[in-house]
Amino acid sequence: MTGYGFIDSKRAIIFIDPLKITDSLRSTLNEENVELMDYESITPFLQNLKLNTLFIDPDHTNSLIYHSILKTCQLIEGLSIPNLLKSVKNEVEIGATKAVHRRDGAAMINFLFWLKSNIGKEKNNRIKYL
Repeated sequence: MTGYGFIDSKRAIIFIDPLKITDSLRSTLNEENVELMDYESITPFLQNLKLNTLFIDPDHTNSLIYHSILKTCQLIEGLSIPNLLKSVKNEVEIGATKAVHRRDGAAMINFLFWLKSNIGKEKNNRIKYL
């Protein structure tokens, strides 16, 4: 699901394709006073936004969004709140990450063993280009 978010002291808005929001999610967001706006409306929204400062994550802000912000608005750059929240892991997530690393390591060892065992032994089946 792709979308944009805007939060200030008065409102929270999600810019997303309305067809991607279930009635249940729409109801929950409504209860939480989160506005839903069409995904395509982010550009005019930013072009009409009259703010002195705006916080953005430059690593997750595309060129269209960046250039839609008024030049009179001072940009403060930093890590986005969702990325900060994702960086904190609980014990279950840490355990799952360690398990994935063990499986990846085993797969790499198996591949390297296969490669060392087979390199130079294969028949010369070169790919023919058209």
